[in-house]
Amino acid sequence: MKREPLAPIGTPKKCGCAERRRPVPLVDHLCKRFKCSAHELHVLFKSIEKRRDIVEHLRSVQLRTAHLRPSVRNFPVRCNDLSILDTHSAPAYRGYLGITQFLAIAQRGANIEYNPRRFHAIIMRIRTTTGKTVAALVFQSARVVLTGVSHPSSANKMAARVLRRIQHTQSITLGIHQLRVVNIVSVQTFPKRISVERLQNTLGGIYDPTIFPALRCKLSNGVTCLIYISGKVIVTGAKSLDILHQSFSFLSNIVPKYFRM
Repeated sequence: MKREPLAPIGTPKKCGCAERRRPVPLVDHLCKRFKCSAHELHVLFKSIEKRRDIVEHLRSVQLRTAHLRPSVRNFPVRCNDLSILDTHSAPAYRGYLGITQFLAIAQRGANIEYNPRRFHAIIMRIRTTTGKTVAALVFQSARVVLTGVSHPSSANKMAARVLRRIQHTQSITLGIHQLRVVNIVSVQTFPKRISVERLQNTLGGIYDPTIFPALRCKLSNGVTCLIYISGKVIVTGAKSLDILHQSFSFLSNIVPKYFRM
């Protein structure tokens, strides 16, 4: 009778039980050990967590385009509101863009930046004929905010350009709804320096140079003014050109009385 050769000393002996044993999910192992009666419910919760992880992973995908990134210069900003509604998905989603449509805009659009960890909207930049840049913030709720439009009358034209760029990414029918001017910002510079401390006694407002170097005051028509010592005045919060002209005419009569000598 022949004997099997002995294995050399120090070599581990292989065990076949580990090869035949299959890994058991942790939920099944715990439910079997403690005789849980809600095993199916636990498995259902586990599948929901997996789906939730997949959705969070899709939202955290960083999509960037480094081509054609223009430099943004200081110029008066006009904010407009534009709602884009998908006619096919409107009955089901009430105007919300699907995740596939939203990501298609970020992947295939031109001059687009999308970083969900930093900001949850798509930033689309458009160069105008005057060399300025208009930024469009496209949200998944089908709302688009335009910033940098030079005049309220050209808001409809810029909204149409944004609409065409979105339609180039995918074949869907879109429309412009509820286009309105939300905020008009304008700047005026006076020829002399302003005594902001004395002007505060007349207009009121808040002035603390250790926190912010300008006088912040609010006029009776709801417009907010930032008045600097250098003579620069920024007016924001106007929703029409009439309110803007009314505010500047009021400031032009008050501010020259408080020029520094």
